[in-house]
Amino acid sequence: MIQAPAGRFDSSVWLARLAGLGALLTVWILTSEVFLREHSSVPAPWVLAAKMLDDFSFYGPHIKQTMYEASLGYLWGNLMAFAVGIVFVFVPAIERIAFRLVVAVYCLPLIATAPILKIIFSGDQAKIAVAAQAVLFTTVVGVTIGLRSAHPVHLDLVRAAGGGSWAELTKVRLRSAIPGITSGLKIAAPAALLGAVIGEFLGGTRGLGVAMIASQQSFDVARTWGLAMVLTALSAIVYVGTGLIGDWLTPWRATTTDLGDIVTPTSRGSLWQRALTTTAYFVGSVVLIIGLWALLIKVFDLNNFFAKTPLDVWRYVSGPEGPEVRQSMGADLLITLRNAGLGYAVGTIGALVLAIAVTSNKAIEQAVMPIAIGVRAVPLVAMTPLVALIFGRGLLCVLVIAGIVTFFPSLVQIVDGLRSTPEPALEAVSAFGGSSRHQLFAVRLPYALPSVFASARVAGPLAIIGATLAEWLATGKGIGNRMVLALAHSDFVDLWTVVVVITASAVAVYSLASMLEGLVLRRFHGMS
Repeated sequence: MIQAPAGRFDSSVWLARLAGLGALLTVWILTSEVFLREHSSVPAPWVLAAKMLDDFSFYGPHIKQTMYEASLGYLWGNLMAFAVGIVFVFVPAIERIAFRLVVAVYCLPLIATAPILKIIFSGDQAKIAVAAQAVLFTTVVGVTIGLRSAHPVHLDLVRAAGGGSWAELTKVRLRSAIPGITSGLKIAAPAALLGAVIGEFLGGTRGLGVAMIASQQSFDVARTWGLAMVLTALSAIVYVGTGLIGDWLTPWRATTTDLGDIVTPTSRGSLWQRALTTTAYFVGSVVLIIGLWALLIKVFDLNNFFAKTPLDVWRYVSGPEGPEVRQSMGADLLITLRNAGLGYAVGTIGALVLAIAVTSNKAIEQAVMPIAIGVRAVPLVAMTPLVALIFGRGLLCVLVIAGIVTFFPSLVQIVDGLRSTPEPALEAVSAFGGSSRHQLFAVRLPYALPSVFASARVAGPLAIIGATLAEWLATGKGIGNRMVLALAHSDFVDLWTVVVVITASAVAVYSLASMLEGLVLRRFHGMS
């Protein structure tokens, strides 16, 4: 986002931002008082404010419970992520095998793991575990990128002085990694809140998730909106607060880390050598995931009635009832993938259109981007009940959710991609009489393609997660609804199978986007 020089007050910037907020407020009022007046699904701003004021004392115990769970999950998840990131940096061979495990954790929908963790752990432990899972991937990325940002000359000096890996870590890498680490921690903070709330969706007496489900079931629309606003405000506070701490710790530089910055480890050599190496590491990753799955069940001595091993899942899908199971689960999965695909397409096209407008007009940027960033802070679990109230519990609800979660990460990445166009290339088009439209199609969009595919690595799995959550909470169809039914009927082998199917699908989408990104980079930028 374009900022005014430090120390100067740019009135045009603030006027544009106020105009954007005014437009958003106008749309809100028109929606509540004109378009959906008879529907009663969107309360007017003043109605919501009055309800939130009346509920002021109601929020306290629920906020306290959710923050307690999120804080512990944030702590334990980040400690684990630090250990994993350090191992990845110093032992690249482990990273090549274990990286897909970390990706699988990211692609594993929280709504899929929450029921299983609730079975394994008791009380608040399950919610803390879900929150810990939510932060693991983003912090691993921040730690890994940060530790690798150390200047080679500084590392050579440590080695020349007789220092080993420990000295490299403590003297150079950790200090260089502070911007990347704090950036990852900033993203992880609202993710921990999201994980805690999803854990609360499965039961409890207190917490924002518990209160949100109760208000939705009692058709208390204003309270549902109020709880969503509170959760959004908490997410924004922890996000901004962590960012301010990071800025205070690193006044010399500003570094941002997004999930799109991740570069999957690649192989070198000929095409066949790379294919063989990739296949070997892929097989190693699968063996690691399956082995860790079986080991954790054995270590925790989990009851086989609840905890199913890889062998149990295999027998379930290949046994006498296997054909029927595969057919029904395939049908449910197709519904979810169709919804996720349509939502992804809508979200990405919308992001591309808005990114073009933002990069071509500063006033549009100043008016739209603050709102876009603010809406991005709204947790997915807060969006879904509200979207269901407005758009109903059918296909449109799923498309809106999948489109929203795709739109915002894609917007940020595509804007960066459009701005990465070299000035000489734009000047060359102008020199031959080309207009801004020619610049857009001949230069800017080709340079933005890598960013589109980089965003797909993030947005693709998120679209599946969004579709699954909407099916779980709203539509009663698809793989998300199958998970709810399996839990309600205590059909735990079906539940574990659903988790495997969702995770495998999300990882496949992530891997496909990574492969396409690599092809695009080699085609347009000559990168290997």
